Amino acid sequence: MTVTSVQLVNGSTTLDLFSGDITIATLDKTFPEVRSVKAPNPDTQGMWDTTRLYGACTVTLDLQLYNTPTELTRQLTMFMLPRIRPYLLVEDTEWPTTRRLNLRTEDYGGPITGGVDHLYREAQASWMVPSGVWESNQLSTVTVLADTGASSGLIFPVTFPVTWAATTAAGSASIATSSTADMYPLLRMYGPCTGPQATLESTGQTIKFSESLVLSAGQYIEVDVQARTAKLD
Repeated sequence: MTVTSVQLVNGSTTLDLFSGDITIATLDKTFPEVRSVKAPNPDTQGMWDTTRLYGACTVTLDLQLYNTPTELTRQLTMFMLPRIRPYLLVEDTEWPTTRRLNLRTEDYGGPITGGVDHLYREAQASWMVPSGVWESNQLSTVTVLADTGASSGLIFPVTFPVTWAATTAAGSASIATSSTADMYPLLRMYGPCTGPQATLESTGQTIKFSESLVLSAGQYIEVDVQARTAKLD
């Protein structure tokens, strides 16, 4: 197991932590806290326990800054602003793809030391990881052709020419993943359509919009399952 690349990324700004001027002494990601959900069992001994999800964790970097430590410190602290949510990208020889952690700043320490024997300046930076888990940096994308609902027939008088909506029998798809944690898809439902909906076949759970929602060709509704939001275009 060998780490081959570590980067901090915020939009178009990147800091390479595997450069000749920065050495990583340790990279420590704690195990995420377990979000305990329990209550006393009023009828028997013990507790009701329906715990099933992780909470947040922390990640800490111990760094050694060479050559231009003051400038490197300035660059590093730009990823410590409370308002931003940078990513820590890590590549490892045992991982099939780059993995990432979404960060929120927690703590920073950069003791100043002197003396001719000091070749570098030490720094320690830590962030909270709200999701608690590693994510793949590469999205898995699947395009699913839509089914159309059954028609109730023609209404007379008929206006010609008569146009029938295109459909397909392959209105579902599966996504294979090696994930060990729950995943939350990002869905885009494209028009032209009226009242689009998506169903998880294994459970029957459905995200359904009312018939008043009419999407033209090229329009789409983006549903973020984790954030529980739906946005037009």
